[in-house]
Amino acid sequence: MELRHLRYFLAVAEELHFGRAADRLQIAQPPLSRQIRALETELGVRLLARTRRGVQLTDAGRVFRDEARAALARAERAVHSVRRAARGEVGGIAIAFAPAVALSLIPRLVPHFLERHAEVRLDVRCLEAEEQVGALRDGSIEVGIAPTPFFTNGDAVVEQIASEELCAVLPEKHRLARHAGLAPALLAEEPFVLLTHAKAPRLAELVFGMFREAGMVPRVHCQASDVSTCLALVAAGAGVSVMSAGTRGVCASGVVFRPLGPSAPKMTIGMIRRRAEVSALARDFVAVTRTTLRSGATTLECGGREKVARIRAPR
Repeated sequence: MELRHLRYFLAVAEELHFGRAADRLQIAQPPLSRQIRALETELGVRLLARTRRGVQLTDAGRVFRDEARAALARAERAVHSVRRAARGEVGGIAIAFAPAVALSLIPRLVPHFLERHAEVRLDVRCLEAEEQVGALRDGSIEVGIAPTPFFTNGDAVVEQIASEELCAVLPEKHRLARHAGLAPALLAEEPFVLLTHAKAPRLAELVFGMFREAGMVPRVHCQASDVSTCLALVAAGAGVSVMSAGTRGVCASGVVFRPLGPSAPKMTIGMIRRRAEVSALARDFVAVTRTTLRSGATTLECGGREKVARIRAPR
């Protein structure tokens, strides 16, 4: 049984006349009659009672008419939904952000994507770079964003989309908060609140590398598993921290961000995706990300300025 058989039967069931039904379907009447008889043979029941005055539906025919209408309506909805999915208008997409960049980039990227895809189901996950590579490989995410470097195989491509300066984060009443900028050496005696290495390995490498070059080792007093907790601990006076400029404003109450000088390292942020991406939604998320970030990498500074870096996103 094919969908055309349902259409043929419905035309006869609604017209109750083979001639009018054939005209409606734009086919000859004899082939239509043969198709209806073949359908009845396949089902093993009589759908139509043929009389000299015309055609009447049997009890089975009335049931089959209603089911055929519903089946054709479902088929039409399926075609419509498939075409919308191919255009990226419906469906779902899973995106991953690393903990160190989630609070700065989710508010910048997700609203622009949802403006274009109001009916799309968005699954946002918090995964570190290594976890994102595995999730991309097994298909559980389509795009990942995290501090670089990513260690991938040839099936994935990584492009730099942004960079953020590292900043000192202090309680707003701290004695050093009045300084416009702070050299790392000024923080030598301070207790530190840092994200755990497991949650932000690239940030940890940059922070300890910066202090190592200054000839000191930060005295870690507290560790936190997420940015909000880390900033809350700083606000509570548990110590000072070093975070990327993108976290500025996440917890505005009780903390201040201060530049660490011109030699402060920058945390580069990359976007990982499949090299041969087939998902329309994934392709559009990549495009929205590029457009939102001005089609090139931006450097976010502690003072709140964004400047376009000399790094262009790949076409």
